[in-house]
Amino acid sequence: MNRRRFLKGFSGSLAAVWAGVVAFPGVRYVMSTIRRQQPQGAQVKRVARLAELPVGRPVSVAITGSRRDAWTTYSDEPLGPIWLIRRDSESVDPSKCQVDAYSSVCPHLRCRIQMDLSQKQFVCPCHRGAFDLEGQPISQEKLGHHNPAPGPLETFAVKVVPDDKNDWWVEVEYRT
Repeated sequence: MNRRRFLKGFSGSLAAVWAGVVAFPGVRYVMSTIRRQQPQGAQVKRVARLAELPVGRPVSVAITGSRRDAWTTYSDEPLGPIWLIRRDSESVDPSKCQVDAYSSVCPHLRCRIQMDLSQKQFVCPCHRGAFDLEGQPISQEKLGHHNPAPGPLETFAVKVVPDDKNDWWVEVEYRT
């Protein structure tokens, strides 16, 4: 083995080692986001006072909580609005009061659902989809045009709970 061949092999080996040393942290950084598991559970959020919800009329309520992107966790960020509908009158015992919670995201194109008070229905401005106050898609016969919504609005589990001052609150189990 001559000196030239030795130096060429040694330089190549040294370059490969240094490339590995430089690349290793970068590869681990990128791979950590792929392997990181997002929280699969739901967050229970206290969203509104029961007394502030009118009977039978949808109310949009903002949900805030922690949100995580690839590398950063944001606390107290808006997660999105939901629609709450109180089903029982004020004469019903608050512990037995039924409140329904619906997603404000259309299951078709993921657009924000709006409320059409004159028609008493939820509408999607992106594709003219419509849902009744039970979150079900409205039929073509009632709507007058094709409703492209593939299914009902997503619902969330709701509890009506008292606080230490005996005020009744609506808590929603929001899946992130």
